[in-house]
Amino acid sequence: MDGARVMNAAVALGVPPSSILQHTHTVSVCLSKGLGSPVGTMLAGPRDFISRAVRCRKAVGGGMRQTGVLAAAGKLSLLEMVGRLEDDHHNAKTFALGEWLTIPYLRKR
Repeated sequence: MDGARVMNAAVALGVPPSSILQHTHTVSVCLSKGLGSPVGTMLAGPRDFISRAVRCRKAVGGGMRQTGVLAAAGKLSLLEMVGRLEDDHHNAKTFALGEWLTIPYLRKR
């Protein structure tokens, strides 16, 4: 499953991500979309699938060095920023409602 915004969906629905992902085999979760990491994606699934994915990544030159700082940002995103998504949703709704009222041709209806 493309889980780019699975954390956003889970917060909006008020359910844990596991309930959204319960019928999937694998998922990739983006840590930069809404979670504040500068880069990063997690891949989750069965051990054999992950082993093949790691081998494929290395085969196409996807290795990185000194990734500790980026891993720390990803960890912080998962531990601290998921809880902030509710604030983001509230702010987005407030903004959307405010914008609705400022569009003259929509206000007349």
